[in-house]
Amino acid sequence: ISELMAVAGMKTRTSPQAIVGPDQPSSTDTYQFHLYRVGKGVSAPKPTYSPEPQFGEAARSVNWQGVVTLGLIVDSRGLPRNVHILSPLGCGLDDEAVRTVRTWRFKPAEQEGHEPVPVEIAVEVDFRRR
Repeated sequence: ISELMAVAGMKTRTSPQAIVGPDQPSSTDTYQFHLYRVGKGVSAPKPTYSPEPQFGEAARSVNWQGVVTLGLIVDSRGLPRNVHILSPLGCGLDDEAVRTVRTWRFKPAEQEGHEPVPVEIAVEVDFRRR
């Protein structure tokens, strides 16, 4: 199960920042925008498509389990950008978490309940055998 959370203690940028190209390799777009923080009139983005990542054979063979924490920006269109590892787990699961979260789609965060805005969040991807 993956969980979204505001990134506690993470410096959220409120000044303009160029985000060069989305994580999807086929795009050459350049975006420039302000990043918002969840809270104080800004809602959290909500996943609308969030498939679970797969256990790799290496992790499965040694029964490797745990949580990978990823940082990312959810842009005003609900697309994940700048997906990166905040807390690694190893055994190939970090890369799998990044690959999978890049495919996710979100209902964007909204400011004051109506304007979609980009926010920086963290996602916990839980790799536990059930």
